[in-house]
Amino acid sequence: MKGKHLAPLALVGMGVKELRSAFWAVVAVLALASKLDWWTIWLGLIVVAIIVITVIAVAVRYWRFTYLVGDDGLTINSGLFEQKTQHIPYSRIQTVQRQQWFFMRPFRLESLTIETASHKDEEAEASLLAVPVAVGDQIEALRTGKQPTTAPAKDPEAAHTAELAEALQAITHPEDVAADPTYQINAHDLNLYALSSVGFVPIIVFLLALWQRLPDDAMTDAANALAHLAFLVVVALVIGALLLGLMVTYLSILQKFYHFTLTRSAQQLTTARGYFKRNTVSVRSAHVQAVRIKQSILRQWLHLATVQVLIASNAGQDEDDDELVLMPVLRDDAALTTMQPYIDWLPEEVPDVRRVPAGNRWLFIRNAVLIWAGILLAGGLAVGIFARTWLAPYLVLAAVILLFGFFQGRYVSRSAGVAIVSPDLLMLETGHYFTRERFLVRRANVQAVELAQSIWMKKPGRAHLTVNVRKGNSNEAIEVRYLDLKTASAVRDWFTREK
Repeated sequence: MKGKHLAPLALVGMGVKELRSAFWAVVAVLALASKLDWWTIWLGLIVVAIIVITVIAVAVRYWRFTYLVGDDGLTINSGLFEQKTQHIPYSRIQTVQRQQWFFMRPFRLESLTIETASHKDEEAEASLLAVPVAVGDQIEALRTGKQPTTAPAKDPEAAHTAELAEALQAITHPEDVAADPTYQINAHDLNLYALSSVGFVPIIVFLLALWQRLPDDAMTDAANALAHLAFLVVVALVIGALLLGLMVTYLSILQKFYHFTLTRSAQQLTTARGYFKRNTVSVRSAHVQAVRIKQSILRQWLHLATVQVLIASNAGQDEDDDELVLMPVLRDDAALTTMQPYIDWLPEEVPDVRRVPAGNRWLFIRNAVLIWAGILLAGGLAVGIFARTWLAPYLVLAAVILLFGFFQGRYVSRSAGVAIVSPDLLMLETGHYFTRERFLVRRANVQAVELAQSIWMKKPGRAHLTVNVRKGNSNEAIEVRYLDLKTASAVRDWFTREK
């Protein structure tokens, strides 16, 4: 069977990728011309030649790229000068990611990204930039052994007939129709998730960094203008900047998780979300490496949590921390029971956690304060040498930051612990920058367990425990520090015991 070409819209994606590569060549030519004062017609001809070569390369690459959805796997032929044939069996596929930008919807096109466990870099095994939606449905059907849920776009009557047949089957033989567990976020939960986000902090940091890069004259003029304003006006400007950051974060999260749905079907977990770009990810539940329940301190106060999974692919790389979100927001006391229909090896309730001993918690506070003190000392020396008039305000700020470090260390110390849930399941809790993370890991998915002791930790019987789990193309090292040696050794024995 002859392979098919991508939709012509794929030329746009290929063109953008090639132009990115050619961009630096154009910059190099312009830089050389500037240095040699070589502003002649030849410079324009060189730039035009680079663009023409890029366009030709895109056209040839598009024509040479074909794909074939076979009965046993996906076959892709590609290559600019050398033809490359790649065959991916459906049984080896880890994740299928389907992305549909708003401009692709009228044409019923989407891009497909397919990954297996064998890839080593950030590139997926297969990337189909623009194919009909029916192609993704067909791959999913062949991968799971089920019939496609939708008919091709060219036959809407067949799709309508299939829907009527499914409805009739559900009415006449309800016992034969197993309801797949499905969750769809509602407006209330989505608003809670967006409003409780601290994503505005990076925006404020970006604005501050942008301020530092302004020309000196502009910074001086702005500082003089602020100095002549009333104190309340300056406060209003600061509050306005914070509200702007909150609004940008809020709207970004709303469109990102618009109509978020989670479905489990035939041991397959599928998430779908997004307004401008509809992003659908399918992963086998058996390929889930670990489950992470995440709570910022604000969401702890609100008794909310976010559930993510660590998987051996890059399907979650556009998330804040590269993990695939399974449930954006839910009540923390119902997290495990809510997720059980989707991941059946989760426990019914949170087990008792062996916390870091109270006598070891001051070590977290010491470390946090010392790190901040080192940074502040270096900054204080610079202020004392170059801006002595700002030394007093800097000392006040340093005291506030050290107090922040104290509470940061205290929070982390109270969030650390482990629990051996069963002979095949382990739970670890960690804290990081006022965010608590609870990991649930099956023994079969643990890559290694490490115990570390410095010479000062041996006498009081302390140890650092690290559990390594695969995440994407790399490793997730889950570390619980300053445990008592008996607890850390129990986890090591849990992992090293014979099956």
